Amino acid sequence: MNFKKTITLLFFCITAGTSNFSAYAENSNINDNNRPTVTVCGQPFGVEITTKGVEVVGFSEQSPAKKAGLEVGDCIIKVGSKSISSCSEIANMLANCCGERINLTVIKGKNGESEQISFEPIFENSVYKAGIELIDSCAGIGTMTFYDPDTKVFGGLGHPICESGSERPLSISQGTVNNVEIFDIKKGKIGKAGELLGKFYGKKQGEVLSNSPCGIFGTLDNPPEGIEMPIDFASEIHTGEAEIIATIDGQTPQTYTINIDKVNQNAEHDMIIRVTDERLLEKTGGIVQGMSGSPIVQDGKLAGAITHVLINNPVCGYGIFITDMLEIAEDF
Repeated sequence: MNFKKTITLLFFCITAGTSNFSAYAENSNINDNNRPTVTVCGQPFGVEITTKGVEVVGFSEQSPAKKAGLEVGDCIIKVGSKSISSCSEIANMLANCCGERINLTVIKGKNGESEQISFEPIFENSVYKAGIELIDSCAGIGTMTFYDPDTKVFGGLGHPICESGSERPLSISQGTVNNVEIFDIKKGKIGKAGELLGKFYGKKQGEVLSNSPCGIFGTLDNPPEGIEMPIDFASEIHTGEAEIIATIDGQTPQTYTINIDKVNQNAEHDMIIRVTDERLLEKTGGIVQGMSGSPIVQDGKLAGAITHVLINNPVCGYGIFITDMLEIAEDF
């Protein structure tokens, strides 16, 4: 059985209450006097999550578990009659199985239903193997986009936390938010994404409640520093000059100039952006991993957040509309 590291460092490319952002469809009654506002952030934050059960992320070529019906995205919750929550528990049970048949209880990733899967491990190089790659937790850094002081809900990243090399979001049973300090930068170049290097410090600052296609969301114990700013509706966002708020050194967000080259309504990527600020280009080469979630500001309003860098052109990247993120935030 092959195991991922229990804590895999990922650089994310970055509760109750009623929000004032309901129905983000364009509303002719919205004007500058009653337009919703949020606290715009831009500071880095650390995330540690534990998956729901032990999640399957891959297989070896001759995996007997895969042949028996186990699939990527399934969560193993029991081996035999024993409940499990870590990769090491499964490894120990497999090591001591003496070749006997392994019975798994799994929650299927495709429909959330419980299923029993049984297989005989293979004996190879003096050990019993199931040929499964598993993960039970991960950690990484990204950028916080906004905070709603009324509900204490934050949103960040603009995209889900996924297993490395996959676009499939990881399930979350629990997660924590931590302070991060950026101490170095790996500059991006054509064909290879750069990244912000940061370290966690201090005690837990909040909880992660959702890992959604529009980013991660949760609550904070204390309000973050930021700028109170009105939001921009999707129909108001246009091509042309804009800014991003990002932290590439220490903990202090800075403002950098960009251009919104394309606005895509009802497309896979809402915006295509291009870094124009010479200071940022000199230090990072453009957009790097860890900047995901950096707020995009246009005409004095929060328009969205950075989500991805273009590997073949790190000066450019994708962005998500802030209204998409705020619709998810309404659920908490």
